[in-house]
Amino acid sequence: MVAGLPCYGGARLYIRIHSPPVPAQLPECEEVKKKKLELNIQTCGDDEMAQAQTKENQTFVELVKDILPLLKSILTNPVFVLVVLGSITDSMIVSAFAAWLPLMVESQFGLSSSTAAFITGGVVVPGAAGGIIISGLIVKTRKLTGIQCAKYQAWIGFVCIIAQLGLIIHCPTLQIDGANAVKNATCLEVSNTCTNCPGSDVYEPVCLDGRTYTSPCNAGCLDYNNTTTEYSNCCGDMTATAGSCDSGCSMLIPYIFVLFLVMFFTFLNNVIFLTVNLRCVKDNERVMAISLQSVAFRVFGSFPGPIILGSFIDKACILWNENACGDEGACQEYNNSQIMAAAVILAAVCKILGTVLYFIGWRVWVHREPSPPVVYHNDLKHGVVTNVASEGQEYEEIALTANVLSAI
Repeated sequence: MVAGLPCYGGARLYIRIHSPPVPAQLPECEEVKKKKLELNIQTCGDDEMAQAQTKENQTFVELVKDILPLLKSILTNPVFVLVVLGSITDSMIVSAFAAWLPLMVESQFGLSSSTAAFITGGVVVPGAAGGIIISGLIVKTRKLTGIQCAKYQAWIGFVCIIAQLGLIIHCPTLQIDGANAVKNATCLEVSNTCTNCPGSDVYEPVCLDGRTYTSPCNAGCLDYNNTTTEYSNCCGDMTATAGSCDSGCSMLIPYIFVLFLVMFFTFLNNVIFLTVNLRCVKDNERVMAISLQSVAFRVFGSFPGPIILGSFIDKACILWNENACGDEGACQEYNNSQIMAAAVILAAVCKILGTVLYFIGWRVWVHREPSPPVVYHNDLKHGVVTNVASEGQEYEEIALTANVLSAI
């Protein structure tokens, strides 16, 4: 962490120094706008684009007055509202898993905190990055329209639901003496002869005969070997080892594979979702739409997600650490089946709801904007074919080669 902060700060400083020379818009932007105006193409936001050129000298007060009409137009756009609501459910899943996934892996497979965090990061980051990159390539190579992106979004959500079913993979819960297993009568009799056995505020687990005890004293151990780090004379004449018992579960690799698929398909909608948001609103509403989407993510997605999953995980605790006053502290051991059920139920409910909203948004967009006729302008340079749509419909320009034009 000490080395990471300077690297992060240096990267931010480098970006900050080199960002001022970056132009406010791409070099070809003005040329494209002029071409659209010359062709008199009526598209979603093109009429506002001409008006915007006359409002460059607006005062701040006038700009503020324009916010309310923008908000009304955006919030009454059914496609935008449905897609953002669906993406909120995705944000809940991502934020909840980001907060609790290392603990879930640690509890399920009996790993240390550092190992669980390393495995989680090694799976989630490549999966998310791969999904975002492939998402951009899909939109770029297939030249998807807004309605096509909305369709892809719904189908990707359906595939992600299927992938999430693999999260039912889990390991059996440890048998902890006195917590989720009946106390061993023989060990209890021996431990009663010990003095000052630690209470529930001290958790020093030992493994004895396939069962985990909260402390060597509670296991009735009388001697400790510093060389072998083993406890002897436990429960009469048995040997115990420090640490919790090994569950013998070998499902870590399948769980990692399923987790990678879930992260990949979840983030596969990233660029597609952004494309849908930008194309379902007018040109002059896009900045405000992205702002509203970001606020909705943080308030309704990232904030409640970890809280909801955390409350379910707390209920799965089978051994709490208690202080001298009897107040509960951190949880020592969890019921793995309950943790699995909480994660699967939350992910399934959120993803099913999100996919339904994506599907409805796609169908609403299709019925609201039927496919426009295609008009070919053969007199344009470089063979540009223009798809002319009525106001509010999506506009696409596709550059074709001379061979395709001659074939037409």
